[in-house]
Amino acid sequence: MALDNLRAVLAAPLQLCVLVAGLGAAYPGLASELLLQDRFECAPCAHPLEVLAEPGLSLAIEASLPSAAGTTPYIIPEVETDQVLVLVAPALAGESAFNEWSGCDYTSDRFCVIVRMDGPRSVQAHFDSTALVIDDLRFNGQPASALTVATGGLLTVSWSTSEPALCTAQGSFPSWSGPVSSPVTRSAAWPGDWTLGLRCETDDGRSAETEVFSIVVEDAPGPAPVGCDDPERGMPANWTRLTTGINACVWNGGIFQSGIDCSFWTRAPGSDPPGIWSAPFWESIGNTRRLATNRRAAREYVAIQIDTTGLPGNYVGTMLRESAGGMFRTARTIYSISECPGDFSEQAVCSNNTAVGIPFGGPDTPRDCALQPGRIYYLNLVASESPVGTPGPDIQPACSFASSSTPCGWVFDISNF
Repeated sequence: MALDNLRAVLAAPLQLCVLVAGLGAAYPGLASELLLQDRFECAPCAHPLEVLAEPGLSLAIEASLPSAAGTTPYIIPEVETDQVLVLVAPALAGESAFNEWSGCDYTSDRFCVIVRMDGPRSVQAHFDSTALVIDDLRFNGQPASALTVATGGLLTVSWSTSEPALCTAQGSFPSWSGPVSSPVTRSAAWPGDWTLGLRCETDDGRSAETEVFSIVVEDAPGPAPVGCDDPERGMPANWTRLTTGINACVWNGGIFQSGIDCSFWTRAPGSDPPGIWSAPFWESIGNTRRLATNRRAAREYVAIQIDTTGLPGNYVGTMLRESAGGMFRTARTIYSISECPGDFSEQAVCSNNTAVGIPFGGPDTPRDCALQPGRIYYLNLVASESPVGTPGPDIQPACSFASSSTPCGWVFDISNF
């Protein structure tokens, strides 16, 4: 019922009967109380009525008498003892929804009916919070705002929600995708202008989103490797490095993935072709990759660039050679991590040729293969019976039978131990 119509009803005794009849089903005694109550003498004949909205809300209340409308909390100074007054609460108040009235003589939905003022009274409109709220979003411990970080830096994102909710990363910031839980740290691996935001949703479908913030990653390259022009720290010209297209090394479902670039473990989002994985080397825990060392000829090798930008100083992990995975012919394989592509010499940071793999870590760990953050390294693979540490020009191939149908290779995995 429109409020103007309601005021007219309350002013006309005949029409008041209609209103009373409408409420009578819920409150059988209301009709007799409104229509049959005796007029009586009183001193005084008017009392104050306090109108509140809980919990501590400030909102507009409509009323059947214009003088009784107001914004909570407020007091109607005088309500006559026999004055029928109806107050109407809004359905929503910011992030809260109307629940119920208390202190009224009768209620119906958002209507509070006062039929008798024997003395000062108070009525309360109660609201419940229904909106999910993402609160205290912070970048590196500071309130979230547009941010500039250097390549190789870390970005820690933390937040809270008003109730349990599943949160999903929004924006283009590298490695910021999928479900996330507070706090989460990501590396600023690639220079560029990126965005970062957050969306959270409850089990019953209520959701909230943050602003999407600008994150600028400034170019700050690490020191260039020294000595890679030494012939012993690379492979001879009569060897072929597997990269992409007809020289791709990623094998999946019985075919080579020609649209993946084996020169890179990870490339910046949007790169074409992409690298072999979407997350940094040390964050690729449990994600196996079938990598061929040979696909057509004996003298082929792999050199995958790995960027340690953002590598924690205390991180430990292991690059494991698991199996042939039923896809490849096997051949003894040397694998190394070096600052030079195709470097299997003793100058490589570390190397091995067994299933033990290469235990690696950050600079604050006792690992022999300690990698420095902010550097470019290469994960090198070659099928060879030569001893570990053999310079490139002296390496002897071990996969002489390689062909498109019988490539040599292994399943490789990164583990965090």
